[in-house]
Amino acid sequence: MFIIIGSIILWCCLVGYAIKTFTHYKRSSEVEKQRKHGFMIKVVGSVPLAAILITGQNLTMQGYTMEQIKPYLFIAALITIFIPGYIYLLYTLFSEDSFKNYNDPGKYKSSYLYIHRKVLMPITVTVPIIILTIYIYNLGVKAL
Repeated sequence: MFIIIGSIILWCCLVGYAIKTFTHYKRSSEVEKQRKHGFMIKVVGSVPLAAILITGQNLTMQGYTMEQIKPYLFIAALITIFIPGYIYLLYTLFSEDSFKNYNDPGKYKSSYLYIHRKVLMPITVTVPIIILTIYIYNLGVKAL
C-alpha cells in the first residue's frame, strides 16, 4: 500500500516538474526554445509513460494477471498517445495566433473554427471523454 501511495506522490511530483518545465519553455526566447525543445519534449512525454508503468506495476502488486491488466494498459496507452496530440490539435485549430499568422481563411480552415470556437470546443472535448467513459464502464461490467 505504501508503494502505491509513494508511486502516486512521485508521479504527481513529475507532473509538477513537467508543468514547470513547459511554462519556463513557453516564456523563453526563440533561441532558448530551440535549445530546450528536446528536453521539454522528454520531460512532458515522460509523464504519461510513467503513468502507464505505475498503473501496470500497481495492478500486478494487487494480484492481477497480465490478461486482467491488458484492458487497463490499453486505456492508459490510448490516453498517452491521443490526449497530448488532441490538445495540440485543439490549441492550433482554435487559437487566435494561428488565424492571425496565416491570415488565409482557407488554410487549416481556422477562420470557421476560430469564429465558432465557443460552440465547437465543448463538443470536441466531451466526445472523446464520453467514448472513454463508456469503454471503461464496459470494462467494469465485464469484470463483474
